Amino acid sequence: MERQVLGIDFGTSFSSVAVLYQKKITEKVGITADHFKKRYPTNTVYEIKRVVGCRYDDEVVRRQMAIWPFKVVEGRDHRVQVELTVNDKTRRYYPEFIISKILKYLVQLAEQKTGEKYSKAIITVPANFNDTQRKCMRVAARFANLDVLRILDEPVAAAVAISIDTNIDNSRVLVYDLGGGTFDFTILEVTINDFCVIATDGDPNLGGADFTNALTNYAIDLIQKDTGINAKEHPRLEVELRSACEIIKQELSSATTAQLDLDLSRFDGEQYTRTITREEFESVIRESIERSVHIVKSCLDTYHIDIATVSGIALVGGSSTIPLIQTELKRVYPSLRVLSGYDARQVVCRGALVQALSIISEENQNAEPIPVPIAPQPVVVEEKDAPPAIEASLQGPINFALQRPSAMFSNAPIPPPPTSIPPPPPSRASFAAPPLPTSIPPVAMRTPVAPVASSAPAPLASDAPIQPPIPLSFAQGDEEIHPVVSVVSGRPSIPPPPIPSPADSQPGSPLVIPVPSIPSPPASPLVAPLEVPPIPALENPSVIETSNGERDFSRIKIRSTTPLDLGIRVKGNQMSVIIPRNSPLPVEKSRYYKTNKDHPECLRCCIYQGNNSNVKYNSKIGIVNAYDLPVYEGVQNEIRVCFTIDIGGELHVHANLVGCEAEVKVEMLESVVLKKNEIETILEEETRTEQEILEEKKDELCSAIEFQIQDLESRDGGHFSALIAKEQEWLSNNRDTASVDDLMECLNRLRV
Repeated sequence: MERQVLGIDFGTSFSSVAVLYQKKITEKVGITADHFKKRYPTNTVYEIKRVVGCRYDDEVVRRQMAIWPFKVVEGRDHRVQVELTVNDKTRRYYPEFIISKILKYLVQLAEQKTGEKYSKAIITVPANFNDTQRKCMRVAARFANLDVLRILDEPVAAAVAISIDTNIDNSRVLVYDLGGGTFDFTILEVTINDFCVIATDGDPNLGGADFTNALTNYAIDLIQKDTGINAKEHPRLEVELRSACEIIKQELSSATTAQLDLDLSRFDGEQYTRTITREEFESVIRESIERSVHIVKSCLDTYHIDIATVSGIALVGGSSTIPLIQTELKRVYPSLRVLSGYDARQVVCRGALVQALSIISEENQNAEPIPVPIAPQPVVVEEKDAPPAIEASLQGPINFALQRPSAMFSNAPIPPPPTSIPPPPPSRASFAAPPLPTSIPPVAMRTPVAPVASSAPAPLASDAPIQPPIPLSFAQGDEEIHPVVSVVSGRPSIPPPPIPSPADSQPGSPLVIPVPSIPSPPASPLVAPLEVPPIPALENPSVIETSNGERDFSRIKIRSTTPLDLGIRVKGNQMSVIIPRNSPLPVEKSRYYKTNKDHPECLRCCIYQGNNSNVKYNSKIGIVNAYDLPVYEGVQNEIRVCFTIDIGGELHVHANLVGCEAEVKVEMLESVVLKKNEIETILEEETRTEQEILEEKKDELCSAIEFQIQDLESRDGGHFSALIAKEQEWLSNNRDTASVDDLMECLNRLRV
């Protein structure tokens, strides 16, 4: 079976890649690029993922421009570009191209480890990434010559890996993912090899980089107060101070104090030393941590999740090791268990690889199963088990330091909860499960659940009869739109079949007992996941345990949701939601419009993604333009515009004329996603640039060889005449065809 596939976690300050090596999942990580930031602050790029998929006029771009020492400029179609100096020439790069440099380096790390070549991968992104950002990550992968099997949400990937490292099967699990640039919170129902996302929430502008910035500002005030030196007036000092604060932040995850040491002699000062305590650090980040805990509480309350029904919470991401996080979670939920037994920084790339192997296994149905070792069960983290200090931020050895992105809406007010609670996905493919209870029944009363034998996405079809459309009017500009919604969901919506009575049960079949009348248990934590009995063995189970204790994860099924509302702008800049947040994927919904009387040949809709009722705080991902419509005198065309989000969270739009079912040409306007011809142009320019750099390098080496020959002739005395003649002849014959390595060997031969 083809197993040359990678799991890539492209993070804010820490990126990692997982490979299957000798039947074990192995992680590789980059190396620090902090020394580049100190030496070349205006020519070193970091945190670029925060603006991937953003327009130049977005608020998040403005905010980052005020922090970054390198230059950000506006490109075509309001796109973001970074201006750098390369070989004494000013060049502009798109964020996707810069990201591809790190992706290439991660692939090289994997190839050095295994000796194999890799061209396929699953790349993880924050759950709050919108459609544009996900597509831009695919573009970055294309620049890196990677075929992306799927874009996977980081919390889901973490849950997949944690299910290997710990025993969380048959559980309801929370994933608190706090990385360098974003915060995601996800509620999952986990059965054997089945990961069902109930709800996702988060803050796309909250992460470890913000903690570092807050601590840096605090340190700037201290230095100015103690020495009178304003670090903001000295870019190199500010970069050095930020790097020092990054290390202090990491040290304070395990220690109670850390030292700030700076040499201010270059800035008319002296050696500066200051002790930073954990209490000081927590005081500058407490508001942000409390905001993340508020998101957790709001999501649980919105979807009526009783904390007593939760088996535990997994803290994921490098920033999740900050002790204040557990303190605040315990303050709000004293009975909540914190899972451990896994690497919080590398668990995401491991889960991505497991899902990639599952997809590859589906494509090779007759292949041998892929065994993954089972690790110990989770344990409760007590106060004495403080998380260890994380190492310095790691990146690739190129002049780019990359950090995690964020979606575009930071200070938007929290939208109201949905008017109805979406039911969880079914545990069997044949029927839809009833809504989740707010209390969990005793173990003996639970209904056996069959593992899903295939990870193929649910069909985009519905057996419900199609209702005739209601005539609508669609007008250009700010006139209000009142469309009809037709829903086609990726999960069945028919009611579940009735529960059979004991008399109707076949001999030997399990007895299913209804549970609605069972009272809620007292407010106490659920039993540890290890104490939950395994699901009864069924025919053709989707999980296989081998004789040596390994577990086959080749049939993993992930049922994700869309984290952001998708809709169009209507009168008053209001968001008319078409696909609501936390809709099960894949999902397809449509609306019907009538063309404007003044422009019967086209139809235009502004599409937004975000969780606010005002589109001002949401992300404009483009304009759908349906054009070349047939025009009939006295007849208004009615158009069905269909929005589909696939299993990878990517949006597709198509339209057709109602009545004749003729397809309508659709294009996305004002999108920051690079088009195919633009990608090809950039690749051609990069090839030319690399060739120019190569030729310049060869010219420099030829000049160095000639200079070395002249130096030998000046001090020869007849000792090196044979060597000089030989190398002169070689250079004359091979100047145009020799490689850089050949020229280097020639130069080394002359260095006698």
